[in-house]
Amino acid sequence: MTFRDAHTHLSAGAADLSDLDLREARSAYEIGRLVSAAATARATGWIRGWGWDGAAIPDDVVAGMDATAVRKDNEAANYRKLLETGTDRPDDVRQVYASGAEVATAEAAAYRRHCSCVYAAVVHAAPAALRALADRPEVRVVDPAPEIRRLDRAVFLPPLPDQVSRAEPPADSGG
Repeated sequence: MTFRDAHTHLSAGAADLSDLDLREARSAYEIGRLVSAAATARATGWIRGWGWDGAAIPDDVVAGMDATAVRKDNEAANYRKLLETGTDRPDDVRQVYASGAEVATAEAAAYRRHCSCVYAAVVHAAPAALRALADRPEVRVVDPAPEIRRLDRAVFLPPLPDQVSRAEPPADSGG
């Protein structure tokens, strides 16, 4: 039973009872498990979590962000090296190197700030639950990936700012 003081708004209290309680979540895996269970149980609507201190990102996520920041620093350095040594390359190729270095540097800085934004979530669910998740208007992409066996070997790329429509899977090459 949750104590409610006298100024609790009825609608907020009711929302707390129907939304996802994250107070006990101690890792990204646990948050993912709770969200997956909620997505399976609910066919429509937002899954709103409460009770988790968003400023206290789970330790396993922070460690992953720190490791990713180092990889992004290395990626930026590689792009800068290509830019410096590729003076004979066409301007459009050199622009790709410069842009790649700039983006990787910005991503490394964001990972070091331990941003709590989410652009990818791994949800282990039955096909029907994944279809229901994909049908939500706030979800841009659901990519069933049964081949993922180890999350530490998976790569998730955020949608680019200019990608404003729903992402579709690539056409099957037939090969």
